[in-house]
Amino acid sequence: MFPSISVVITTKNRFSELRRALESVLKQDIPVDILVFDDGSTDGTSKLVADAFPTVRVHRVERSLGIVNARNAAIPMGKADIVVTIDDDCILPEADILRRTLQDFDSSDIGAVAIPFVTPRLPPTPAGDPTSAVAHFTGCANAIRKDLFNKLRGYQSVLVRQGEEYDFCLRMLAAGYFTRHGSSSPIIHDESVIRNMSHQCFHGTRSSILINVLDIPLIYLVPQTASNIVRHMISSSSVGCPGSAMRGVFSGIRAATKEWRNRKPVPMWAFRLMRRLRTRGSLPIAEVREIILRNHPVNEPHSRGALQSKSGSAYE
Repeated sequence: MFPSISVVITTKNRFSELRRALESVLKQDIPVDILVFDDGSTDGTSKLVADAFPTVRVHRVERSLGIVNARNAAIPMGKADIVVTIDDDCILPEADILRRTLQDFDSSDIGAVAIPFVTPRLPPTPAGDPTSAVAHFTGCANAIRKDLFNKLRGYQSVLVRQGEEYDFCLRMLAAGYFTRHGSSSPIIHDESVIRNMSHQCFHGTRSSILINVLDIPLIYLVPQTASNIVRHMISSSSVGCPGSAMRGVFSGIRAATKEWRNRKPVPMWAFRLMRRLRTRGSLPIAEVREIILRNHPVNEPHSRGALQSKSGSAYE
């Protein structure tokens, strides 16, 4: 049977976490294509996966590509029309999460689904409204139309890591598609202890500057960039790595001067809509759809019901 949905997991040297993720995906109640993209592991991850999970596809690269380039390579490898990305430290606690996520693509203008997730080590966040559109999804829990991902040429590799999802969703919005909040129960993001906060502060600040230069209208460029730098400096200080954020500022400015020639700002309406989504947290789908149709009527939505497999049968 052709898989109704693909799950892509990029990983490096974290087989113990990956094992739990794969076990939970294999318990889903619909056919699933699973791809593990081994981004240069040195702990034998590829062989361990092949031995323990013979139905899981494994693709290994000898030299690490980094998270953005790894996902750019892995997502087009999905066999299904909808590709779910989760981190290797995620667990799907309910068997219907992927089926309900697939059903969330009930209109052709929905480009991505932000799957709900919780992180046990962090305070719980309020549950989102599954009838709403959101600004962007998170890399550890999302589903994307593969053809749209390919059309937009995926994530921008210059971002390296952090912020690539927001950048993609902004460009997706400008193309006439939006991200909706998922209706499934949440994925558990049991965040690995093998994380480097200094790297996150550095890349988060760097990417913020680059996204502004690459995407936003010129009139907002300076004030938005200044505001983002202040915000990142404050947040990085709260976790003890302001120096990393400052290095990210300088790195982002240097990279921005090289990338200026590649600048393709989104239309003003798309940027303003994204700002409203970020400020409000979410907006009713009908309201977002109306704005898109007013400014980008080419992608007039139509209800597709359940997505069709390549064999033509519907997955309910």
